[in-house]
Amino acid sequence: MASSILTADQAIPVAEFRPSLASGAYGRVFDAIGREGFQQELLGLFNDVCGADSVHLFWLQSGRPDITCGQSLVGDGSAHNQARHYMEGGLWRDDRQMGEGSAVLREQPMFYRMDTRDAPTSDLREFYRSQKLLERLMICGWTPMGTLGFSVMRAMTRDITSAENLAGVGSAFCDIFPMLAKHMEMVGQSRRLVESLTTLPLIEEYLAMSDAGLSQREMQVGARLLYGLSASCIASDLGIGTETVNTHRKRLYERLGIGCHHELLLWYLRHCGRVGAGRTVPYLSLS
Repeated sequence: MASSILTADQAIPVAEFRPSLASGAYGRVFDAIGREGFQQELLGLFNDVCGADSVHLFWLQSGRPDITCGQSLVGDGSAHNQARHYMEGGLWRDDRQMGEGSAVLREQPMFYRMDTRDAPTSDLREFYRSQKLLERLMICGWTPMGTLGFSVMRAMTRDITSAENLAGVGSAFCDIFPMLAKHMEMVGQSRRLVESLTTLPLIEEYLAMSDAGLSQREMQVGARLLYGLSASCIASDLGIGTETVNTHRKRLYERLGIGCHHELLLWYLRHCGRVGAGRTVPYLSLS
């Protein structure tokens, strides 16, 4: 069993592992879910678990990672540089673990380990050598939003993870994965909420998904009201008269069963919550 665990590109179902850390060790990460400091707390926990030097969070599709954020232990931008060189060089195309990870279609995530000296291609081996990285520990799993993963990089100044410790690391990764999934969900919802109120084309898109039977003009006027434009500005933008804007606004309110702008906003927020569920919004926060 030890030899198979230590083989590069070997996928290990994390359900085989037993937790090796007390649940209290995850408290700070749990409290940071949905907050700006989540990545830093996550990296701190990974450093306690396995001696991590950087961490990257990503979505996976057809073997291609969409690296949404990264954090380095020393905060020197190395995580950003690693991600940039990896993606710009197209190295993911020859990374078999990424291909296997993107095919995970079950809630049970898979744990991968790579000794970078045994990476499958010379380009990958040279990349990791140039970045002075010895080992990559990675987990990928299915979520309703898509295939999600995180990878932890360990520098050449460290020793390779032993077979005895690897099981505990896998167990810790398994415990962390649901917290990461929840964090990514909350960040996506927050991002969608901001964009749904500040991006006119997106407001129009959401209104078009309504089953209220709105006409094209009613959607255009309603979107601009939600965007914060006055009746005169809407008239100028659409090339119609102010009275026509007021007429469409009245009809809009009647169709939605509301009586004022405040009620329009409340209706729209509830509507966004219904139609926006499960829609992912990529975000970039590499450091």
